[in-house]
Amino acid sequence: MSDSVIDPPSVEPSDNIGLDILEQEELELKTTELKAVNEKLEAKTAELKAADESLAELNLELAHLNQVLTQTNVRLAKVNKKLAAKNKELVLVNIQIKHQNEAQQEFINIAAHELRTPIMPILGIAEMLDVEYQEQNKQEILVDKRHNETIYRNARRLERLAENILDVSKIKDNKLKLYIEEFVLNDIIMNAIDDVLISTVDNKRVTVSTKTKILYNPREPIYIKADKDRISQVIYNLLNNAIKFTEGGTIIIDVQNSVDSVVGDSVVVLVKDTGIGIAPEIQPKLYSKFVTDSCQGMGLGLYISKNIIEKHGGRVWAENNSNGEKGATFGFSLPLTN
Repeated sequence: MSDSVIDPPSVEPSDNIGLDILEQEELELKTTELKAVNEKLEAKTAELKAADESLAELNLELAHLNQVLTQTNVRLAKVNKKLAAKNKELVLVNIQIKHQNEAQQEFINIAAHELRTPIMPILGIAEMLDVEYQEQNKQEILVDKRHNETIYRNARRLERLAENILDVSKIKDNKLKLYIEEFVLNDIIMNAIDDVLISTVDNKRVTVSTKTKILYNPREPIYIKADKDRISQVIYNLLNNAIKFTEGGTIIIDVQNSVDSVVGDSVVVLVKDTGIGIAPEIQPKLYSKFVTDSCQGMGLGLYISKNIIEKHGGRVWAENNSNGEKGATFGFSLPLTN
């Protein structure tokens, strides 16, 4: 038996193996593509994340800006409120300036009128005397007593007017000074009554024409420490004011010790008249400058009196009489010092 070579069985290429290789390659290709897609996705995710972070930063910055804007709006609102208040103050200041200008103009008008009133009779009598002097060939002239009284009375009126204007200026500049001394109040009141009703001409006392009665019944002497001349000025102003509105009536002066709720132990002086009383529109501003319901005077007497009394630590008031009585009562209180 001869040896024979047996050829290995021939193997035909399998279709399945080829498919596996193709599938493997395709899978690898797909995997590569998927990996690339994943890388792109990761890149996009990173970009998106970065964008989100940027957006978050922008949101924070926007929130900060909103907060700053809110604070700015709050500050702006405060500034606007202050500006509105300042504008309101400016309006009030302008109104006050307007009123002051009106008061100043009124003062000028009243002052001109008041100065002209006593000046005219003085000038008239002076001109009359000059004519009489020329007609009598410069011979001695016997001046009529009434002329002398008129000159004196009007000169005194000019003097009081000038003093009142100076006092208003002192009060405004807080330069009103007091010279304190002890004196009897009763005596000052009697002197003030004489000053209102009586003038002195050629060293003779002449009664001023008035139909008004002034009643004062002094009690025991009342000693006070104050500026005698200023207190006399206040009493004169109150009496003179009462006479203006009490033609043909009666003025009663009363002095009493009292306990004032504001001043404490005090002396109270009351000037009660039976005149026309205080008009309602005048009452709230009675003691202000240039306030008067009379065709006489500048409306300075009560204003000056109020400041004098308050400078002494006292107070003033005024009211219409009650219980059906006509007229008004003006009063002031001064602290009593031991």
